[in-house]
Parts: sequence; structure tokens; C-alpha cells
Amino acid sequence: MLREQTFSSANWYIKQNRDTADLTMDKIRQELLQTENSTLLRHIMRRAEPIKGTRPFWNGERYKLETIARWLGVNCLFVTFSAADVQWEDLQRHMPRYREWREAGSDLERSRIANKNLQDNPHIASAYLEKRFNTFFKCVLKPKFKVIDHWFRYKWQSRGSGHIHSFLWCEDTPHPNMSTPEFRQEFAEYWSQHLTAVNPDVHRRPDARHPCSIPIHQQGNTIDRATALLNRVNRHTRHSPAYCLRKDKRTKELRCRFRFPRPLRTVAAVTPRDNGGAMCWEFSPERNDELLQQFNGLVLMGWSANTDLSPSTSLSQVLKYAAKYCTKEEHKSTSYAQIASSVCGGIENSRRGPAMRTVVVKMLNSLVGERDWSAQEVCHLFLCDGLVQTSREVIKLQCAPERAASDVAQITPEREIRRTRTPWEKYQSRPQEGEDITLLDYLRHYNHIGQWRRRPRAKARCINFYPRYSPDPLHDDYSKYCRVKMLLHHPYRREADLLVTEDGSEMTWVVAFSRCRATHGEHEFDTLEQTEEPDEDQFDPPEEEEPLDNEPLEAWQALRQIRAEVEPDDADSDNNDEEPRFVLRPMDIEYDWSTHIANTMEIPPTWWRDQINAYGSNSDISTPISPDTLNPGQRLIYDHVITHYRRCIRNGNEPPLCVNIDGSGGTGKSYLINCIVDYFNSLPGANPDRCPIALTAPTGVAAFNIGGRTLHSLLRLPMKSSYNPLPTGSLATLQDAVRHVRYVVIDEKSMVGLTMMANIKRRLRELFPECHDQRFGGRSILLFGDFYQLPPVKDVALFQDVSGRGRLSEDKLFGRSGYLAIDKTARLDQAMRQRGTNDVATRFRTALANLRVGSLERADWELLTTRCKHRLSAEEVATFDGAIRLYATKKAVGRYNHRILQDHPHPVLCVKARNLGHSIGRNVSTEDAENLAQRITISRGCRVMLTRNIWVEKGVVNGALGTVYDIQWESDTDVRTNMPYVVLVKLDAYDGPGVFVDPHDGRPVVPIFRTTVEFKYMAEQCSRCQFAITPAYAITIHKSQGMTLNKAVIDVNYPEYAPGLKYVSISRVKSLSGIMFDTEFDMSVFSSGRGTFWIKRVADEVERGRQLLSYIDV
Repeated sequence: MLREQTFSSANWYIKQNRDTADLTMDKIRQELLQTENSTLLRHIMRRAEPIKGTRPFWNGERYKLETIARWLGVNCLFVTFSAADVQWEDLQRHMPRYREWREAGSDLERSRIANKNLQDNPHIASAYLEKRFNTFFKCVLKPKFKVIDHWFRYKWQSRGSGHIHSFLWCEDTPHPNMSTPEFRQEFAEYWSQHLTAVNPDVHRRPDARHPCSIPIHQQGNTIDRATALLNRVNRHTRHSPAYCLRKDKRTKELRCRFRFPRPLRTVAAVTPRDNGGAMCWEFSPERNDELLQQFNGLVLMGWSANTDLSPSTSLSQVLKYAAKYCTKEEHKSTSYAQIASSVCGGIENSRRGPAMRTVVVKMLNSLVGERDWSAQEVCHLFLCDGLVQTSREVIKLQCAPERAASDVAQITPEREIRRTRTPWEKYQSRPQEGEDITLLDYLRHYNHIGQWRRRPRAKARCINFYPRYSPDPLHDDYSKYCRVKMLLHHPYRREADLLVTEDGSEMTWVVAFSRCRATHGEHEFDTLEQTEEPDEDQFDPPEEEEPLDNEPLEAWQALRQIRAEVEPDDADSDNNDEEPRFVLRPMDIEYDWSTHIANTMEIPPTWWRDQINAYGSNSDISTPISPDTLNPGQRLIYDHVITHYRRCIRNGNEPPLCVNIDGSGGTGKSYLINCIVDYFNSLPGANPDRCPIALTAPTGVAAFNIGGRTLHSLLRLPMKSSYNPLPTGSLATLQDAVRHVRYVVIDEKSMVGLTMMANIKRRLRELFPECHDQRFGGRSILLFGDFYQLPPVKDVALFQDVSGRGRLSEDKLFGRSGYLAIDKTARLDQAMRQRGTNDVATRFRTALANLRVGSLERADWELLTTRCKHRLSAEEVATFDGAIRLYATKKAVGRYNHRILQDHPHPVLCVKARNLGHSIGRNVSTEDAENLAQRITISRGCRVMLTRNIWVEKGVVNGALGTVYDIQWESDTDVRTNMPYVVLVKLDAYDGPGVFVDPHDGRPVVPIFRTTVEFKYMAEQCSRCQFAITPAYAITIHKSQGMTLNKAVIDVNYPEYAPGLKYVSISRVKSLSGIMFDTEFDMSVFSSGRGTFWIKRVADEVERGRQLLSYIDV
């Protein structure tokens, strides 16, 4: 039967590839064997996909399962059933010698008879297994777990014992969101109702008769029978190198590949697991037996053989591991290339004429014959429905613009392979009554063969899109992604119809999709945004399967490895980071870094501390700012603060001043703050170290811009953990440092959330206990910023109402009350950054003002488009070669930085972090490791950005930009295995002391040392040592907030996932001529929905308008 299919497939290949039919054997051999990653080899092997049981067949089924998982989600249960075909009494009833088997005096005698029956009657065992499982699925599994969708496959060991591996999508199961302890607890509580590893009698010895062989009418539904089954079929009782012990690649120790024994637990939980260096979550049930596989009582008793049930915890698990393993073919012997080599070697070199058909037939026959076929599997192919069964139909959709209609084929009942029309062709030739049907709707819900009609009761089909294009606007394939989205969600007869505007002009797919999103909002779900891809190529030989034991007792355990795992590419990989991996060039690999071993004694690790201590009172002396230089809005605020201070000095009990100062980017907020500070420093006997005004901001860059400190540094606020009062000693030290403070300036208020505001309020009350009952501990608050800029990360904006937000609302409400206590408002509306009186400068300021509030006019858009790269001269474009680029995502930033480093003239060094503590620490993301990356790529002369604050007062802060001067190792160091000692950097805005001065430009060179941080991840103590820098030819827009740039290259073709992204990026630049947009953009990219966030921001602005400050208040 299978060989007939190989002949049909070969004939089909020759028919559809007539240009290869006349190739000589020499030319075929050259194409197959001498070309790396041979296209011809791939095309031939793809013809084997319809041939059941072959390697290409299982690859195809794997991708179908992945497609189903993408569409249905991860609320699924993975279940494995093993067949006790030697023991089941109800199977033996259908076999010869049943009476002899039933009356046998021992298990050994029964097994001898049953094994003989299985060898002689595989068709009975095969048909029975299918019937038993289908009945069990219908009568037990579906009602028990409320199964709404399923996928399962049959599999046989070489000796014939059968197994069924299945995925069950269940109704009302909790979504496996592992992001918080609360979600994990909810997940564990639900599945603990269904799964357990509690053995009623751990010490019970096996019964004289195997419990699976007892006739059904004698079994009984008792604890005693359940205990007998558990101890016989669900315990891992043997450990040996021949069976389960494997050498760990890292520790070189023998470990059980099924991970037994396992820790005992009194309560079920979702726990972290170290899988060879990769972290994953898994469900761990209540357990009193370290060798017992978890089970469900009903399933165990009903199936009466070994079972394994595991709830899925992530989409990556299903896509990258479970799908691959469950659709794995039996043991393979050779790779595709080896098959081709063997086939070509068996055909004479001198042969002339059409040899291609012979080659294809031999190669396809080799795939059929490369593995052992058990007798039961062969019988199953003849007698049963198939090797795979699923509740969903899967359609393959070739999405490439150059898709070939000839690539679609099907096997007829006569076992012939015939060409069929592609889904695209069927859709475009649909009847007139289906004119308004989209391609997606047609593919999922309509008949494709015969009568055109909607299927009212059938389940929607799942579509396998290939190739899958990246939804990242910066990716080279983004236009192809936009094309597929448009074709799926808009009715059409010709593709070109979707590229015509209302006025008849043509547009690109990117512009068309951008217009579509602005007009229609979100499309129907289609899985195209899911970018996780399995890492094994369809045509790569699969990894060798671990050998299974010959007994059916524990055959299930080979699949136990896939539970809740994410397959690691590299034991040291930083799987959670967005940044792509840099590929080292030959010059990078061959470079001798030992030439960078230097005498580092002159740069002690305490260098920064020594400089900060030595700097002390030697503050920069600058010319004081005169109040007369302030504009009217600035002067009103200045007069109000100074008058309030004088009243405090005079009266002693003046109520605190709490003012909200609104001002968009570049309206002179920093200038005003410096003027106020200059007043206090000019008072008789003033001491800059005891100034009554404290300047703070949430980020290092913003704090440096106003000459202050970060809120976390000044007030010792927690970075990620919950608020805790300071220890007595630390509190006394901090109280002494701030006891002179009467005013607290908080800049960049948009990035201050309610949780941070609550912590500020608590800390100030703690620092000034005599005013504990007053708002902010009796301190005056000057809150500067612009809510139209970026909102806080992982927090709630100050103006948002938090009532009814669940268990965290009490903390947020405390912060909200602090924000509402700021009861006066002033506004700065005169642009100072984008200055100028000419027409372009005026129009640019207008465009920024309109963009800020989401009301960009067409004239504004037309002005901005004049700065698109393709509209500028080559000379002007060249002036942006060294300009920084602003992107919305870390992934886009990482891709561009690596692209530049790939062409860097100097050798690039990849520095891997040193991780200590628990092994899961190596896979923790940069963010969770306190801004230290698992690996960084740097080079002499490359642009970098600091990721930690070192000396805020001098601008050595998180976000500071600079250029690497050199990379140095300590003496007597092996540069191949050790991290560098120091990276020497020239910071752009730094004018403090340096290790030395660069003789070429006179700028100071400073050391960046390795930083070691300790942190907890998943309750495990971890440590990471790395340099706190990252490549910075491009940075995220979030990092740019607070910066003022002369030039920048900006991208705006992306969905605005955070309010204010596009406004912040464009407003960083001083003038319109300092901007270059990398790609063209439609006006619709600036259209954003006005949802709850927008409404509450406007409501806050209106309310603040009723509190405006005037000279009457002064």
C-alpha cells in the first residue's frame, strides 16, 4: 500500500516538475549532494508527506498540531495512555486460547500465552485498542474534563505495544498565566481537584495477580484496587543506565531522565523547574510517594493501565516541545542527505536519459523502509481511521507572494495523487452571493468542495500559515505580513483592488494596512501575531529518541520529559531577553584579545567612590539665573514658591505648598527649577549641601537634567519589592541628610505611578515623624511634568481612578489620595526647546502641540513627511549617519544595534555574564536581573549606554550615552575564559574627572567596572556579574524621555502600545531639521483610539484647570 503511494508521489513530482524530468544522473547527483541545503532534496522529500508513518508525514502532523494549538490556545491537558495488551482480560476474550489464558495458574503463564496471541493476531490487538480508546474517550474523558476539542495519535513500540498521546482542550479551565503568584495558585488549586500523587499505601507489595488482568466483574471500585493499580503500573521502580539513567551534560552525573525521585509536597503548587539551564513552570501535585506518577482516580480505574496527565503551562511548551515530541516518527536510521547519497550511489554514473523518476521512487521507498513497522501499526493502517485523529480540520495556506498553484495535492480513494486548486484560487472564484465574505471567513467556515455554503454546525477550521512573516514594522518581511493581513480580512477579487485609495492612486501594503487599522481597529483573531516558531527545521533529521523499556509498565514515562518545558538552544541562553543573538564574524573570532591585558592597578575598583568623595563640596560654579529672564508662566511659579518660603521663615507655621506644574517637553521646566535653586543658594549663609529644596525624578537622566537625584536614591524607595519602613540606623542617617528639606521637586510626573506616589508619601511621613499626620510629612511638593508623555511602567498613572481594581486598590488609593492633595496647578505653555521665529519653527511647534493631544492636522502631517529619508538629499541624509535612532521596542533596538556592529571596523567581543546561585539565574531577563544582561556585544569605538546610575550629579546615569575607548583585562588573565576587568568609556555629557584624557579630543575617559547584583527569582537566590552597558546606536523611546537631542532618526510605523510614544520621540529633537524619518508613513499612524486612559487624562486636565494658580494666591 505504501509503495503504491510512493509511485504515485513520484509520478506527481515528475508531472509538476517537467524541467527536471530530463536531468542526467550526473546533474542530479550534483544538485542533491554538492549543493548545501539542496532545494531539490527538499522538494522531493516534501512529496512523501502524504505517505502515512514516514518521517515527512510526521513532520506534517507536527505542524498541524502546532496550528491547532495556536488557534485553540494553551488551556489543554496532555494525556498519555499505555496499553496493557498482555494483561487486559477483555482483550484476551477476543483472542484464541482464552480459556487456557483465564485458567492459567500464574502471571508468567498468562503473559506467555498473551504474547503469543499478540504475535499471531496483531489485527485483533490493533482494532481493540482503537475501539477501547474511542469508547473511553467518549464515555469518560469528554464528560469528566468537559473536553471541547482534542488531538491524539497512536504509536507503537518496535515489539508492538501501543500508546495514545493526546491533547485535550477543556472547558472552564483556568488560563495558564504564570506571571503572578495569585495566578499560579489559582491554576494549582484547579488542577489539584483532578490530579494527585498521593499513594494510599506506599509500602504495599505487588499482588500475586496483575490487577489489569482481573475480569471486569471481579474488579470492584475500591481503594484497595486503586492502590494495587498504582503500585503496579504508576510507580517508577527501576533505575539503571540501560533504562532511565543518563549522564547530565553539565554535571557529568547520572540522573534519571524521568526526574525520579521527586520531592514530597503537602499542597499542590506551580513550581519552577530547571531544565538543563532553561527555566520553566510545571504543575506539582500533592505528593506522599517520591516514585509515583501523578494520576486521576477515575482515569486510572477506568483505563486499568498506565496513564500520565499533565496540564499545559505555556504556548511555548505546546509549540516547541510537546508538539515535536508527540508527532515524532519511530527510530530513524539516516538523514535525508545520507539517503540521497545512498540512492545516487546505487545508480550508474554513465546512465543517460531521464533518471529523475528512478531517483524519486528510490528515495521515497527508502523513507518507507528506513524504520521498523510493527505488525499492529500495519494492521491499524489497513483497518482503522488513521494514525492521528483531531476535532479540527487544518488547512495549509501558502502565503508567499510567489506562491505556486501546483504545490497543492491530495490522495484519492484510488491512492492516486492529484492536483487541486489552491485556497486562493477557490476564494477568488467564489459565487457572487459570497462577494462580501473575507478569505479568513471563507477558509474557516465555508465548504471548499462542491456546493458553496456555510457550515452551520461544523467547527471552524484552523489555518496553517506558511511562511509566517514577522509583525515587527522594522522587519524586512513586514510588508509581506501587511499583505497577508489585508488579504485575509478584506473581501477582494484581485489583490490589486486592495491597493487603490479613494482618489484612485496606488499605495503600498504597509500604508494600506496602516489605514485599515486606523479605520477598522482590531481584526478578527488569526494567530499571525504569534511569532514563536519551533526551532527544528522540517527537513532536519529529528533527535534520536530515548529507548523505551520492553515492558508496557512504564512506557508512558518517556513522554514525561515534555511537561511544562521550554527547549533550550544553549545552556547559557538568555531566553527572556528581547535582543537577538549577535553572530560573531571571522575577525571577531580570530582577534587576539590578549593584547588588551594591561596594568590595571592604576584603576582600582573603588575609583568611582574615590572621585565622588573627592568631589565633595567642589560643585560646579555657574552663573546664577536671574528671575528677570523667566517668561510669565515661569515667573508666576517662581514668585509663588519664593513668597511661600519667606512666609515660612517669617511665620514658622505656613501650610505646605502643593503645586502641580503642567508643561510639555521643552517648555523650560528645568530652567525654572534651576532658577529657584539659585535663589536658595544665594541666601546669606546658604550651604548647597543643606539646600531647603530637594530635586528628584524617577529616572537617572531626568534627575541629572535638573541636577538632582532619583527618587529611589534620595528616599531609599524599593525598586520592585513592597514598601517597608527603614531600619532604625538607616532611618536616622537619612533623617539627618534631609532634615533641612522644606520643598521636594518631582520631575517627569508622567513616569510616577500611584504605587510610587504612595511610597513617597509614606517615606516622607516616616522621615518627619513630627508631621506624620500631615500630607507628605509637612513637606511642600512641586510636581513637574506632562501626562501626555510616557506613562509609568508596570504602574497606574496618577490621574487614573483605581476604585474597584481588586486586591491592590488599597495601596493605589493611598497614592491617589497623595496626588489629589496637590491642589494647585500652574501651566507652562511657551516652547523653549523648539525655539525660532521662522515659519518652519512655528509650524513645527504647532505640529508638536497637536500631536501631544492626539489631534494632528493634515498640514502637520505634510510638514513631518518632508523629513522622510527619501525626500532628503544624499548629502543631508549623510549628516544623520552618526545620529541616534529611536525605536518603540527592545527587539527593534537590538536588531539595529547588531546590524551596525555586524559592519563595525573593529573586532566585536561578546561578554557573557557570570551567574552564581541557582541555575535558573542564567535565564533571567535583563529587567529582572536589575538591568544586567546575560550577554553584551561591544567593541572599541562602539556607541554604548549605561544601564545603572553611578554618579547622578555628574550625569553618569542609567541612559547616559558614550563611546567605548578600550576593553582591558587584568594581568595574568586568560582572556578566553575570563571577563574583562574594565571597559573604558568616553561619556558624551560628562565633564568630571577621568582616568586620563583622550589626546585626540581632550575628553575624559572613565572606567565602567563589572557590577554584581543579587536578586530573587521564583523564590530562588540568584546572582549576576556583568558590565552595566549596552550597545546604543539605537535606544528605546522610553530611554529617550528626558533627553534633548540635536539629531535623531525616528520610526513611527508601529502600533502605539503606550500612550505618547510618537509624541515623545519627535519632541526630543530641538528642530524639525534635526529629524529624519527612516520610512514613509501615512497620516493614519498618528490615529489612536480614545479609550479610558485618554478620557481620564482629559478629565484630570479639566479638573486641574479649575485650580489654576494666579498672583492672587501669591
